[in-house]
Amino acid sequence: QGVDQLLLAGGAARRLVEREAYVSVAGPVIKFGKKSHAECAAFSPDGAFLVSGSIDGFLEVWDFERGKLRLDLPYQESDQLMMHDAAVLSLGFSRDSELLASGSQDGVLKVWRPRTGQCVRRFPKAHAGGVTCVAFARDGLSVATGSFDALVRVHGLKSGKSLKEMRGHTSYVNGVDWSADGSRLASASSDGSVRVWDAKSCDCLHSFRPPAPTGAELAVNSATFLPNSSDALLVCDRS
Repeated sequence: QGVDQLLLAGGAARRLVEREAYVSVAGPVIKFGKKSHAECAAFSPDGAFLVSGSIDGFLEVWDFERGKLRLDLPYQESDQLMMHDAAVLSLGFSRDSELLASGSQDGVLKVWRPRTGQCVRRFPKAHAGGVTCVAFARDGLSVATGSFDALVRVHGLKSGKSLKEMRGHTSYVNGVDWSADGSRLASASSDGSVRVWDAKSCDCLHSFRPPAPTGAELAVNSATFLPNSSDALLVCDRS
């Protein structure tokens, strides 16, 4: 097995298959100050950005090959970092890597351009509790969020408003994800359940509890649709 890439060289296409291998050498360590630590981190789909969200509210873009803050970005070089007023709990990129969504402990959702550090949208009351998870729709025009308030919401980037709300979980929502065709949303919760929602009507189409090895009810950390699927989910619980 390997990664199959199509390369263009001198006008002629050729294929390069990179062999997959286990990581044998640890990479650089990114260190934070004594009064700070990362709450979340995310790579952009194109691999150009590694962003961390910290308990002190800062979002920082890193040179992950050196473990250093990227100073080739003018806003970081001048110490004008992307930031929230509270701890950053969640991060998520759009498919084209041009936009970054961040959610914070005070219920605020922000959308950024990581290349410039510009905040393009701010939802000051995205949730009544901390925003625990974020996910861009495939078209990049809306962001789904989950929260400590047990709600799933969809926010429109053009309107700057919260457009839809899904109710049904009885505890924290830990993960949200869009299906490949954008017709469904999946949510994972500390109430031990996974719910699948109709993205237009907000109706709950399915609800199930993953089998727990000990018989105890376990919080579900994430539920992710398989690529190009609206029916199959990869579910991870606290076991």
